[in-house]
Amino acid sequence: MDEVRTCRMFIAEDDHELRGLLATAFRRDGYEVIEAVDGPDLVDHLVRARQNGRPVNAFDVVVSDFHMPGFSGLNLLASFNRLQWSTPFILISAFVDAHTEQRALQLGAAAVFSKPFDLQDLRRAVLRLFDEGKRPRPAAATGV
Repeated sequence: MDEVRTCRMFIAEDDHELRGLLATAFRRDGYEVIEAVDGPDLVDHLVRARQNGRPVNAFDVVVSDFHMPGFSGLNLLASFNRLQWSTPFILISAFVDAHTEQRALQLGAAAVFSKPFDLQDLRRAVLRLFDEGKRPRPAAATGV
């Protein structure tokens, strides 16, 4: 039987309605969801999640909009790399071309979704990250 635990997800999205939709869906799946309204808000949370200058993987996955006030998705991925963060990072955007998507994947994005996207596809991608990382899934997410 799978171990049951709280999985922490960080959602950074400047569109209030989409952020709320994603947060609600993932909370129903059993995730603890922390929300950020823009890139600087996300980076602030990540900086605070460091101890003695080293990253503490306080989140199991980050889902972030690509274009937000303050930072682009590529800026956020570059910041993740500088901070030596290993948390999987999924980007969502309405304005991603093939070159930008390739660059994001090279910088370490686990996946890139173009808006509009199917919420079920995003939920399955997040669960795949847990399965690949041999981490226990949130209790309610096993039936996605």
